[in-house]
Amino acid sequence: MRERQYFQREDGTPLHYTLVNIKEWCKNDFEVISQLRINTENSLHRYDIILLINGLPVVQIELKRLDITPRKAMQQIVDYKNEPGNGYGNSLMCFIQLFVVSNRSNTYYFANNKNQHFQFNADEQFLPIYQLADENNKKITRLESFAEKFLTKCTLAEMISKYMVLVESEQKLLVMRPYQIYAVKAIVDCIHQNRGNGFIWHTTGSGKTLTSFKASTLLKDNPDIEKCLFVVDRKDLDRQTREEFNKFQEGTLAEDFRFKSYGLAPKSAADFAFLLHGFHFLGKEGTMAIILPHGVLFRGGAEERIRTKLLKDNNIDAVIGLPSNLFYSTGIPVCILVLKKCKKDDDVLFINASEYYDKGKRQNALDEIHIKNIVETYQYRQETERYSRKVSMDEIEHNDYNLNISRYVSTAKEEVNISLEEVNIKLTAINESIKANTDKHNAFLKELGLKTI
Repeated sequence: MRERQYFQREDGTPLHYTLVNIKEWCKNDFEVISQLRINTENSLHRYDIILLINGLPVVQIELKRLDITPRKAMQQIVDYKNEPGNGYGNSLMCFIQLFVVSNRSNTYYFANNKNQHFQFNADEQFLPIYQLADENNKKITRLESFAEKFLTKCTLAEMISKYMVLVESEQKLLVMRPYQIYAVKAIVDCIHQNRGNGFIWHTTGSGKTLTSFKASTLLKDNPDIEKCLFVVDRKDLDRQTREEFNKFQEGTLAEDFRFKSYGLAPKSAADFAFLLHGFHFLGKEGTMAIILPHGVLFRGGAEERIRTKLLKDNNIDAVIGLPSNLFYSTGIPVCILVLKKCKKDDDVLFINASEYYDKGKRQNALDEIHIKNIVETYQYRQETERYSRKVSMDEIEHNDYNLNISRYVSTAKEEVNISLEEVNIKLTAINESIKANTDKHNAFLKELGLKTI
């Protein structure tokens, strides 16, 4: 829900979208639904209050009388989730991020998760649950005070956008505890206010790994911060911290020297792993060309971070789009990325050669002229309308480091401008001509004693 998503249009171009604005969270749309009922074949559920952001249900609130413990509401939620065909798996309720339960006197909140991470232990203690607290760690338990502090639009959206963490290795959602959130805010505020040349945060006790991870991920977006260092006093803590960080986000702390500056490529798409392996061993004055699927040009997540760093370091020299069905093993169109470690030009050359090929019965092919055009265009960095273009880093940055070729070099021909005024005049004249001829025809029919039209 928090990642930028995309799907591929029929013409092969990607469309990026986000379900929630995580950068300017106050600009989301908020709604409240009371007493929602969802009837399925196997269950009949009623939810007291649902809070929606941009039309997606993200918070469920279950309320009980003062004489009933909030744990009854927790058990009710667990029972709902365990019923076959429940709404949490077969409707938009799958987007629920947080549950809030209260009997007005005591209020708790906890994260939604898959059933294996969502159950009671032997002592009937629901884990993990949270109670809101202020900066002095004073509990905020009454529903009215909790709602005023926690459920205001901007605060709730910020909590969901910034202070919930997915443990990727376990697919488990965590909510940061209040003291962890205050610690992260203090660190970030201190650095943003530029109090000196650095900041040392000494941490002990439980929860420090998650707090450190969240603080570092927020700080990495600050262009004024060059490095974020973690100092541990025992070797086993070094291993432990690395393992815990990589649970939250794979490749956050990578040991492999080939990837240490970029992070690991995702297991689901190892294209950038091959690229970074070759790029690491590339000589300082060398040039590297690698054939990859178009997805590396615009996919988000870890691939977006790697692509962005390569661009910011001015290592990507050219992007060349090739026709589809060139290879026996796949029919998808591919691209060539050209990389250099000592690149002199501060732009990226885009060549869209996707429509220049010899079509065969089973396989398309590039003839000598097609190959010569690509090579000479790259060699002399030529710009040709609807074929090649040099794009500045400012424009690429403006497009969020998306390298989709058609964004910069479109092969589509400009549509002919049609004047609606001229079309209207012609249609009016045609209608008048039809009417005049119809009247004339009806006059002949009338003289002949026939039925008019």
